[in-house]
Amino acid sequence: MPPMTGTLRERVTLETPNPTQDASGQPIEDWLPTAELWASVVTAGGRESIRGQQMDATTTHAVVVRYRTDLDTTKRFAWGNRKLNITKANDPDNRRAFMRCECIEDVD
Repeated sequence: MPPMTGTLRERVTLETPNPTQDASGQPIEDWLPTAELWASVVTAGGRESIRGQQMDATTTHAVVVRYRTDLDTTKRFAWGNRKLNITKANDPDNRRAFMRCECIEDVD
């Protein structure tokens, strides 16, 4: 069931990729703010593993926002100083009221 409107208490920024190049022509990952949204952000889980002698940690989040048609897996949310990459976006009850996005936190 989608959340009540009053539970959208977190401020997130929807970001869209903006591929650019540096002075030598090398691609740079750049993001443009697209929209400021109220959201419900809940940590859904986490996992740690060792890859190539390094610890790899993954945190997943469920982000719920008001219905939008421009949410897809090419975009991400900025939540404070955290970046949440959208891995799945859907309208849970097909009423066009809310969108539920499954996200993986980008850890640099």
